[in-house]
Amino acid sequence: MVEKNLNNTAHAIGKSIKSSQQKANLVLRSIRGLPIENAVNVLQFSRRRISLDVKKVLQSAVANAENNHGLDV
Repeated sequence: MVEKNLNNTAHAIGKSIKSSQQKANLVLRSIRGLPIENAVNVLQFSRRRISLDVKKVLQSAVANAENNHGLDV
């Protein structure tokens, strides 16, 4: 599910992820506010299992922003 906000951003939502919110927030805190290239690198080399799911959702949001909304990533 992708939603478009008024400030030209695209969102991607990951459903059915088997992990707790606390474990996901540990990974999300480490990438929040980073440029996309840096965030993908952090997720790629993270030891947490949830980081693979977060990476997939991030890459989906990037693809949605490029293709559906015409944004320059």
